[in-house]
Amino acid sequence: MITVKGISNQDFNEKKCLLRLDLNIPISENGQILDDTRIRESKPSIDYLLEQNTKVIIVSHMGRPKGKYSSELSFENLLSDFEKILKRKIVLVPFSDQEDALKIINSLDFGTLFLLDNIRFNKGEESSDSEFIKFLSSLADVFINDGFGTIHRNHSSITGIANVLPSFGGILLEKEIEKISQCIQEKAQNSTAILGGAKIQDKIPIIENLSKTFNKVIITGGMIRRFLMASEKIPNSKKINNDEINIAKKILIENDKIFVPDQLICSESIDGEPVLGPHGTRALCTALMGNAPGMSGAVFKMCKNFRFWRMDCSDDGAACLAEILRLGGAELPMAYLEMLDCGVGYRGAHALGQSLM
Repeated sequence: MITVKGISNQDFNEKKCLLRLDLNIPISENGQILDDTRIRESKPSIDYLLEQNTKVIIVSHMGRPKGKYSSELSFENLLSDFEKILKRKIVLVPFSDQEDALKIINSLDFGTLFLLDNIRFNKGEESSDSEFIKFLSSLADVFINDGFGTIHRNHSSITGIANVLPSFGGILLEKEIEKISQCIQEKAQNSTAILGGAKIQDKIPIIENLSKTFNKVIITGGMIRRFLMASEKIPNSKKINNDEINIAKKILIENDKIFVPDQLICSESIDGEPVLGPHGTRALCTALMGNAPGMSGAVFKMCKNFRFWRMDCSDDGAACLAEILRLGGAELPMAYLEMLDCGVGYRGAHALGQSLM
């Protein structure tokens, strides 16, 4: 099992701790947080560090501002919500002037919780710029990564700073690695993996590894569009890079364990009404077990939120899907569902988890 050097039993007294989180959470068109799981799950690490008389500087991104300030993607809009969820006062640190950011952090007492505004407002984040890494490392004494969903990226606030400061894994990161390792190593046989996400390039090694151990790998999230285009079930889009479609074609040709739902309920927005495509459950059941009479209803609702797509699952569809997976010998407790980030959404995930546990 993969292990990381965690923060437990470490002495952080009077140290400045740069804490990398994944706060790229789903937001509705009117600015409401739709799922606060990532925030709540980060609280144990924040509390543990602040209880040791530290300064905690949270770093995260939201959306793709491409190195420019965007008022819509500023954490200032969510600051009061973050404070309510974490039950702590937070000092927002803007990026307008790096020297000012350093002054703000140094001027306040230990025990203060800071939040750097969207790290992707700076071009140096995604390019892993050495000068930006130097700036980030000047803010803290140690680096703690508690954002599992971002650890694969070669960005300044992830891999860059980890090469400069003493680095540790947060409580949530340890928990997620433990659960996923346990799932893959102990429960893969006769089971089904559900994989979500938008960027297909990031998922190639994951898909290959999962297909070696699981009976089926179900593709969800924004990747579905690439696979449907690759199999010529929907027209190509100018918004989708041809390289991504070619990658999807190669995966489908080389791997017969991949299942891509092709009958979806779609919506123009995450709050919108579904407009097309029934019988997702039936199609999925057929792929998993052959003929499964009586299993119908719409499982998936594909929603567009800002610039990313995510899959949702209705209560009835999730319960039906859970029964089929269980009959097929699948073991997928709720924790694994959340850790694999299959993008099922709270209500559907709850129904799915209850049926399987």
